[in-house]
Amino acid sequence: GAAATRQLQIQNYKEGRGLILNFHITHHGGTTMCAWAGENGPVPSFACSDDGNNFLLTQRLARFSKLESIPWSHNSTNFYVRELRKYFHSVSWEFHWMKLRESLSATNFEHPNLLSIVIVRNPLTRLMSGAIRDYAKNNTAQEWWDYANSIHTDNYALR
Repeated sequence: GAAATRQLQIQNYKEGRGLILNFHITHHGGTTMCAWAGENGPVPSFACSDDGNNFLLTQRLARFSKLESIPWSHNSTNFYVRELRKYFHSVSWEFHWMKLRESLSATNFEHPNLLSIVIVRNPLTRLMSGAIRDYAKNNTAQEWWDYANSIHTDNYALR
């Protein structure tokens, strides 16, 4: 069942065979999670979702977190898990307000070497992080209303 699959995925990760895939919802703590993961082994550059370090030599693999590659298809999950694990122990898919090409259920999340996680931040502290600095520069009522009506206050990834 699901509990046995989850335990196998955790065990495989602990034994160095598994790959963590973090669902990084913007401003929910995924960058912090990536920094912690980076203290324990190799991770892609910024927020674990970009191969800025050019570790990944093949074009197909280098696009592991790009919109045209996610979600991974059921059949390609094994390829991505196997190949990414050669370089990294944790990667991220960062979700903004874009529409995915298909449902996340396309990915084989029951793969024994894929350990998926999601960090969910308190909605109130999320509102006060990141994007707010682009709106409330002078702390005016209009800036706060502009922010309140922006896409950044919609928990778009949780719809």
